[in-house]
Amino acid sequence: MDDHSDEHQQHDQKRSHERDFRRHRTPIGPPPLPPVTAPQWPDNPLPRTEGRVTLIDGLLAAAVLAGLTLNAALGW
Repeated sequence: MDDHSDEHQQHDQKRSHERDFRRHRTPIGPPPLPPVTAPQWPDNPLPRTEGRVTLIDGLLAAAVLAGLTLNAALGW
């Protein structure tokens, strides 16, 4: 009879442990994405040259616009 009560006691302890165990909750939604890194471009002089040309073209366009604005405003 003692063996039977020991089994019940062990079973009760196991159920008590299961009752205390709480599952880990995960956040709602997909897992976060890894950080984005900039692509490594090959060392090519063409984009750098194109950038310089575009900058100079923009400066010239701004100078023409300023000249047209002054001409219209002041009648030069």
